[in-house]
Amino acid sequence: MANNGTLQVWTDFLCPWARIGAHWIMNCAEAGVLDYDLEFKTFSLENINLPEDGSADELWSTAPERRGLYPAAAAKWIQTNAPDKTIAYWKAMFDARHVDHEKIGEPPVTAQVLNAVGLDGEAIVAEIGSDPKWLAAARADHEEASELGIFGVPTFVFPDAAPAFVRLLEITDGDQAATIYNDVRSSALNPTIHELKRPAIRR
Repeated sequence: MANNGTLQVWTDFLCPWARIGAHWIMNCAEAGVLDYDLEFKTFSLENINLPEDGSADELWSTAPERRGLYPAAAAKWIQTNAPDKTIAYWKAMFDARHVDHEKIGEPPVTAQVLNAVGLDGEAIVAEIGSDPKWLAAARADHEEASELGIFGVPTFVFPDAAPAFVRLLEITDGDQAATIYNDVRSSALNPTIHELKRPAIRR
């Protein structure tokens, strides 16, 4: 597999659509389909959905009381200290939220998920609480997304291409995942395609 740069994926553990997209792109990576390095970036739906009079500083300073900030900070800790656990952690945290319906933002629950992927969850959560750099790193990812005009998750940023928000209806793997990846990449890299949107599907 030739490396042509890095595919950045902005996502938030709170979003079910982000879970589908993250599982799909991780399946592509595990299957050797990607022709880019893969980097996950944190996005905060809680931050972007603050009311007009809401304070982002207050939001991030009260992270233990929020629904998704500790998991985001833990993701940045893993990115720096245990990158080999990245895919396992992202899958486990998404499933804890959307399959097991856990309150993942509560520090003890964040620790449980970290433990489940073979890390010392209590120690990592304690470090997140004592060292502000991990929450700051998660917030920096979110602010970078804002500068890029990213408004939701999952959003994929291919090298030298504008961000592409992609909503898939189900997790795919194998040949189907590869086919979808090639379609998404082709569309994202085509500067003529600015926006493609379908009417809402009634279920």
